[in-house]
Amino acid sequence: MLREEWLDAYARAGGRVDDDPIVPEVVGAPVKACPLRRIDLRYRHADGSPVANARYAVKTLTGNLVYTGSLDASGYARIANVPYELSAFTYEFHGDPAPYQPALKPSQAPDPDATRSTLDEIGSWIWGTLQGDFNKDQSISQLAVNTLLGLIPLVDQALDVRDIISGLKDIISYYEESEAVQKKHEDVFALPYEVWLWVNVFIIALGCIPEFGSAIKGVLKALLHKLGQVGKSLGKLTPKEVKALWEELVAVLNYFGKGNAHEFLKKMLGHLDAWMGVAAVKVKAGLDAVRTLANHAKEYARSRVVRLLVDEKQLEKIVRRVTRINHALEHAYARLEAMKARVNAWLREQLEKALPGKHRFPENGAASSAEHVHTNERVQEAREPPGHSGGLLGADGKFVDAQLEADYQKYVARKGKQGKAPRDREDWKKQRDYWMNDSPMARGNAYNASVENRGLYDYNEVHLANGKRLDSYVPARDGKPAEIISRKATDFDDIEPDTFRKYVGEMKTKYQDTTIASRKYEDALWGKPLEGRQILEVPSTNMGAANRSAFEEIARSQGVEIRYTPE
Repeated sequence: MLREEWLDAYARAGGRVDDDPIVPEVVGAPVKACPLRRIDLRYRHADGSPVANARYAVKTLTGNLVYTGSLDASGYARIANVPYELSAFTYEFHGDPAPYQPALKPSQAPDPDATRSTLDEIGSWIWGTLQGDFNKDQSISQLAVNTLLGLIPLVDQALDVRDIISGLKDIISYYEESEAVQKKHEDVFALPYEVWLWVNVFIIALGCIPEFGSAIKGVLKALLHKLGQVGKSLGKLTPKEVKALWEELVAVLNYFGKGNAHEFLKKMLGHLDAWMGVAAVKVKAGLDAVRTLANHAKEYARSRVVRLLVDEKQLEKIVRRVTRINHALEHAYARLEAMKARVNAWLREQLEKALPGKHRFPENGAASSAEHVHTNERVQEAREPPGHSGGLLGADGKFVDAQLEADYQKYVARKGKQGKAPRDREDWKKQRDYWMNDSPMARGNAYNASVENRGLYDYNEVHLANGKRLDSYVPARDGKPAEIISRKATDFDDIEPDTFRKYVGEMKTKYQDTTIASRKYEDALWGKPLEGRQILEVPSTNMGAANRSAFEEIARSQGVEIRYTPE
């Protein structure tokens, strides 16, 4: 059926098909241009490299599949002889044949300096729990820490142990509490507080798995972040929310590496048991390190050197403190296997709810013509997971990127003049990225830029004498009325009828009884009255919206036409 439609379109434009009667050509007769177009597709990883040999699919705006195929080694494909009617469409990429691989692999050899620094942190924590009872003299405290470190050999996974201990500290503190105090803790995500503490430490330990750890941890952190945002079970997310979550998880994986992130997500459940086994070994190593240091702290507190500096009562308080830590550690050892099973089951449940089925990400596309060339390019998104600094900050606490730090200092100065406290650097960057990339304003700006880059209208961002600005304008020509175009990057399914009435009403108040006063187009438009058909332009994805007809009727009742254009 599709072939016949194409042939009909070709024939209406003057082309000859096989069933046409043969008519002698007349020398000198004008040749009508063939209206057939082409589609250019390109797919890139977040780092700009091509996604080689991935599959593509092109569909009409109503969802009918018209083309499928594979990109070449440079991540590119061209579809020729596209009918005129398919000037706008949706396209998607899938089936990246390259398996997902982290971009950075950890060194196999331990870094002595990093290990020493890590052990210093561990020792400082162990001794810091005693320091208040011991002495305010920092030189004695440092002497104690240095002595403890001298008793601990360098270990290959010292950095892993440090990160895991940061989570174990909360667990040990919990097991030091009385049962009455423990009962006062509130549940987290419907989990008992004890289990929630173990969830955190196991996620940290999963992040220590060689090669894939950071990616695994990033995905799980993003899941927990989503749980906190929606305030409900992942099983109760709407299909649209599940798709958005899947897209976010893919972006997190792209942050840590490249390849078929979709396939990696689908296989996570199959690897979870093995990963949790590795994580449990690392958690036990963390408990071992704490116990070793705690015992050495007790021995050191009883040493002759310390007895010369501290009285007997203070030393006994130190010993009792270490004894409580050891009791808490024994409880943690006893609970390790049971908590591993509980955490494993809970993480599996969350993943099963968050990763059902297959998810595709269609984008709006435009065909190329002889007059206008357009490449439909998708660049994979890479997104830093929640709580991951990603090397943004240097050792001095400032942004590594000089321009980013300069922008932050301007923000701090501005807040100072306003008498307001500034956000910290990471929070400020998060808000900045939202307004620049993900906010409704950012989407609107991107929509305007896309339309302008495609050359769809004669004039864009036209300033008016009443102080308003018009998105696009087409003067009257060839008997056709002028067009006054206002653009809204919105989704019909996400707004109420009253909101849409407001959009339509704005056109009546902004774009009537005024003249054009745009220096950008001074010679062509300055001083001319703003007249023409009023058109509200929205993304073409709204053509499938459930309330499309109702919104079109609202616009029609106020003399406004809706135009659907790809973003």
